[in-house]
Parts: sequence; structure tokens; C-alpha cells
Amino acid sequence: MKKFLLFLVVLGGLTAGVAYYSNNALFSSLPKIGSAVNLASEVTVQHPNWKDTIVPLEGNRARRKNGTDHGQIQNITPTSFEIVWDRWGIETYTLNPETKVYHLTAKRAK
Repeated sequence: MKKFLLFLVVLGGLTAGVAYYSNNALFSSLPKIGSAVNLASEVTVQHPNWKDTIVPLEGNRARRKNGTDHGQIQNITPTSFEIVWDRWGIETYTLNPETKVYHLTAKRAK
């Protein structure tokens, strides 16, 4: 009987450990929408008036590589993100998977 109880305790501990690590791996792989996450690297964006590279900065900030515009990055998903420009309002950019360029898909006032 003692061996059986020991077996159940060990089995329960292993099951709890697997569940804990599986859930942590799952949640860490999900996109962090609305959280303080920096873009991982520079991305190319296409605006109707310009095409440029967005350079990530500290604290979810970003800037245009060849311009003076700065903004806050928010609502990051695997295929889109928003920039709240300091001077221009809020723009949503969505990835074209064929060209790997993010295109302006929505614009609104702050």
C-alpha cells in the first residue's frame, strides 16, 4: 500500500510539473497584445506617401530610419502592429507575407 501511495504522489508531482511547464511555454509563445513589447528587429513599412524602415527603440518606442518621426508601438500581433505617432495619429500596419513588408491598413486620430 505504501508503494502504491508513493507511486501516486510521484505521478501527481510529475503531472503537475508537465502541466506547469507546458502552460508556461504556451503562454510565452502567444503574442503580447497591448503589452510593453519591443519589435524584435527593424521592419520595412509602406505608407502611401513613403516607404521606410521602422527602428525599434527602448520602452516600445520606434522611429523612422530615414525620417524624424517617432512613435509608440502598441497592439503587436504576429502579422500587424500599430504606431501612435507623436505628431500624426495612430496607424495600423499589416504584413504582406509574400513581400515581408508591412502596409498601412488603417489610420485614425489620437
